[in-house]
Amino acid sequence: MNIAIDIDDTLNIVRRAEYAEAYLDRHRELPFRVVDPDANEFVRICDWTLPDVIECMRDGGTDAFRLAEARPDAADVVGGWKRDGYGVTILTARLPEWFGDPVSFSRKWLNEKSIPYDKIEAAVLPTDKGAYCAANGVDVLVDDNIASCLGAEAAGVDAILALREGASASGVVRYEAASWRDIDRIVRALAAGGSARR
Repeated sequence: MNIAIDIDDTLNIVRRAEYAEAYLDRHRELPFRVVDPDANEFVRICDWTLPDVIECMRDGGTDAFRLAEARPDAADVVGGWKRDGYGVTILTARLPEWFGDPVSFSRKWLNEKSIPYDKIEAAVLPTDKGAYCAANGVDVLVDDNIASCLGAEAAGVDAILALREGASASGVVRYEAASWRDIDRIVRALAAGGSARR
C-alpha cells in the first residue's frame, strides 16, 4: 500500500488567522482586514491578493507552518503504517515563492514531529495531486482539499478527505474522516481489500 499525505491542515493545524493578524498589527498602514478567519488558504484569510500574501510570508508568515502543531495521533498512525511496510509520500502544494526550499522546510517540521515518510514532493498543486498519485503508484491520497480528493478519485486513486473538527463535506467524496484514527481505519480497510464505508 502506497499512501500520499498532504501536510497543511492534514498532518498539522495551521493557525493562519493568528499570523495574518500579527502581520497586520505590525503594518497598520496596510488596508487589509481579516475576512475569513477559518479559511484554509492564506490568500482567503484577508481581503488581499497573492502578492500581498507573499509579502506576509516574507515577514514571518511562514511561522504559521513552521510552528504548526501536528494533528492528534498523526505521528502514531503514520508510524504504524511505516512499521507495517506501507510506502509514505508527503505530497504538498508548498511553493518555493513562499518557503524558499519547500522540501527542506517540510522535512524539518516532519522530523521535529517524528512523522516518518519515504519521500517528499513539493509544489504539487491540488489540481495536480490526482495525476501525480496515478502516475506514481499511489493507492490512497489523504488530503484536506476537496479538489485534491476529487482529482484523485477521478484518476482512480482512493482519497480520504481529512476534515477539520466539526466540518463535513456532505458526501462530496467517497471517504472522509475527522480524526487520524478514522483515517487509519479507512486505510487499513482499503489495504485489506474490504469496504471502508462507514
